[in-house]
Amino acid sequence: MAAYNVQSLFIFFGLVSLLGGLAASLFFYRLDASARYWTVAALLWGVTGIPTVFRDVLPPLWSYSIPIGLNSASFVLMGLGIARLYNHSPQLRRLMALAAGTAVFIVLMEWCRIHLGPKASLFLSVMAFGIPSVLSIWPARQVYRQTSNPFAWHMQWVLGGLGLLHFVRLQAWIAPWRIETFTQDHWTLALWSLIFVFGLLRYVMYVAMRIQEQAQDLSQKALESARLQANRRLLEELSQHERQRSLGFISGAICHELNQPLTAIQGYAELAQHRVQTQMLNDPALSQCLEGIVHANQRASEMVRSIRQYASPACHATERISLRDTLNSACTLLHIEAQENGVTLQKPFNMPQAWIQADALQLTLVWQNLMRNAITAMAHSTQRQLTITWLPEGSNGVLSFQDTGPGFPADAEKFVMMPFTNDRSPGWGVGLSVARHIIAGAGGKLWFHNLPGGGACVRVQLPIDELSLPMDARHPQA
Repeated sequence: MAAYNVQSLFIFFGLVSLLGGLAASLFFYRLDASARYWTVAALLWGVTGIPTVFRDVLPPLWSYSIPIGLNSASFVLMGLGIARLYNHSPQLRRLMALAAGTAVFIVLMEWCRIHLGPKASLFLSVMAFGIPSVLSIWPARQVYRQTSNPFAWHMQWVLGGLGLLHFVRLQAWIAPWRIETFTQDHWTLALWSLIFVFGLLRYVMYVAMRIQEQAQDLSQKALESARLQANRRLLEELSQHERQRSLGFISGAICHELNQPLTAIQGYAELAQHRVQTQMLNDPALSQCLEGIVHANQRASEMVRSIRQYASPACHATERISLRDTLNSACTLLHIEAQENGVTLQKPFNMPQAWIQADALQLTLVWQNLMRNAITAMAHSTQRQLTITWLPEGSNGVLSFQDTGPGFPADAEKFVMMPFTNDRSPGWGVGLSVARHIIAGAGGKLWFHNLPGGGACVRVQLPIDELSLPMDARHPQA
């Protein structure tokens, strides 16, 4: 009766593996390498596991040695399938080695069955199933360490339990029982029942691992999408802020230039009125024209003054902010843009926490503008690298932005000083002028030069209120 129950377990597990493998094979070309390995392994187990219950009908080679060899190969395939979740290198050599090893094992198994008896065959069978199960713990652990997938953690225990149960089958070496599979009714039935339960759990854990992996991928994509949208909104706000400041500078320059001729017109008109009055010229039409000129000029001056006040950049309240945090924010905003343009962005290593008095939004705008200018300038460069370095200079801190682009033209300073000029080179000009104005408002300086080996360098010096040194710099070695 127990032998019949164990045979039923083999048939049931074989059918489950076979049906699961067939269902997965319908989508075989849509599966990744890991799922394909498990699909082939399930089909292999289903096809070769069922013949083991027909040992009285089939030859021992086809009902014992070959099924056990192919079943052990399915165990190895499952372990390789787990490893494929993180190791995407070519696997042809490993698969060829598995095929060759399986063939050798089948020959060895058949030879031991014929010449060494059932104990040797049992030992080889236990090793063929126990060792691959235990070794598969390692790739499951790697998946858990890299992805924190909870089902990968459970998979370790399932594989360990499955391997241990197969090793327990070696009890026949020391117990006074017969060696054949279907003996000692209760023990055999309990042992194989546990083995098949853990075998089913192995399938369930793998499916759960992949579902959890998909859920994590979707969550990560949603988080990345939300972060990109937030970055785009912030970039749009910063760009709008820069355009408004540039418009303010241009309007201020235009209003300043218009004030001079308006003042001259006002003076000439008032002088003409004074001449008319002192020389007693009785010409009502002339007096009315001069009065209209003076009135219109005053109105024009008031309009220019209003435009200048409206378009001038608003005064932002300064606060105590972290220079490092503003730089990190700008780097985060432009990280995707740098990658899309093939630019390697190298931030200062172990930069201390420097506190300054400035406006965080404006300072972030400066770093964003300088980095974006560098990215644009390197569009046609073979090597594209933007290096940001930090250097303390007394009570000041200096940030340097070095790129591998063509550098600044010889007359770059002229365009920076005239933000309303229309013939400046692309990639700098208004932005650099705005940056210099913001840095000056924070009590700092901005200057630029070309590097001897090629490329441009923009340096920003800012007064530091407090400098929090890194831990290794606070406690120097004696």
